[in-house]
Amino acid sequence: MTKCKSELSVTERMIIQLIKFRTGNERHPTFFGNNENIAKCIDIQPDTARKAVAKLIKLGYLKKHFDKQGRRHLIYTNKEFVPIIENMNNIDKKVLKNEKEYYEAKAEYATKELNLANIRIEHLEKEAEELRNKLFWANLRIKGLENIFTSRGLTREQIEILIKETQDQANVLMRFIFVIFLKDYNCLFLYIFDIITNDNRHYEQIGSEVKDISDEIPFDIPNSWEWCRLVDITKQIHYGYTASAKSEGNIKLLRITDIQNNSVCWNNVPFCEISEKELLNYKLSLKDILIARTGGTVGKSYIIKDICGLSVFASYLIRLIPIVNVSEDYIKLFLESSMYWKQLKAKSMGTGQPNVNGEALKSLLIPLPPYNEQIRISNKVENALLIINEL
Repeated sequence: MTKCKSELSVTERMIIQLIKFRTGNERHPTFFGNNENIAKCIDIQPDTARKAVAKLIKLGYLKKHFDKQGRRHLIYTNKEFVPIIENMNNIDKKVLKNEKEYYEAKAEYATKELNLANIRIEHLEKEAEELRNKLFWANLRIKGLENIFTSRGLTREQIEILIKETQDQANVLMRFIFVIFLKDYNCLFLYIFDIITNDNRHYEQIGSEVKDISDEIPFDIPNSWEWCRLVDITKQIHYGYTASAKSEGNIKLLRITDIQNNSVCWNNVPFCEISEKELLNYKLSLKDILIARTGGTVGKSYIIKDICGLSVFASYLIRLIPIVNVSEDYIKLFLESSMYWKQLKAKSMGTGQPNVNGEALKSLLIPLPPYNEQIRISNKVENALLIINEL
């Protein structure tokens, strides 16, 4: 036996033979595995494997190679040695099993990271929606203030003079509010400003024109509430998709006739053909509100509380998508109120049978309380209806 062969221990020769067997296969030109994997394959301690591999690299039996990910691979250099195991198949199976477990663990970790990333994205999207909603309310208050100021021809300098003329405690309060107004247009300023100017009328700005809409306001509301147009509290108000109903398909087509007694039997809803691009615009989601725009059920509404797979809504329906912090149940209560029907009747169009268009719905006035109050009102009405139904 030559010196190069006798200088190796049994463990070292087992490691060389393991790697030679693997790298001799065209599917495995290099051996990827850390010292822990090598130790498991030949039942030795990881530290023993580490020392043996280091020695084999130093003596020239093995050499290191690093892939693009920076992972170490081992390559047998073809330097001769005395093998001690005739059949390496069992050990190779063990190596493959270890590598499979390694990659499965990496895949599981990557999946978890992806799920966490998606959760973070959803959280950020929710925060962005809340910020957009806050901006909406700020713009609404700004609009109300600007309407009043414009109608009186007041400038900020004149407002400052008005504040200075208030007395003692009112003067301190008004100065504080004015600072807030300059930064954020707080709604409280609007309320006190109305009191000081002795004007309790309601104004709306349409383009550059300021209009007094006090005659449209049917009743007074608490100071924490706002009079809004339906378009101001929805992301979108639009007509449904025009298509022929089919008995088979992948996308359901919800029609007016499928909505009976405030419910939908999805098993009876037909299918339709629709492109992926159009599906994005018409796909139904939970909390969507649908309104019939023609026929005997014109004006009647329905909230999507449950849904059967991918579904779109037909052209004789109009969809309302509420913004964040506006309850779909509260809007539904409004859509069943006498105030809604009175406005709708005034705005209905058509001959033969009544109908209503999207622009008319957008212009409807609705009294909007804070979000928590919307939920409280909706719950109270629901509980009251349950009691009535039990009578």
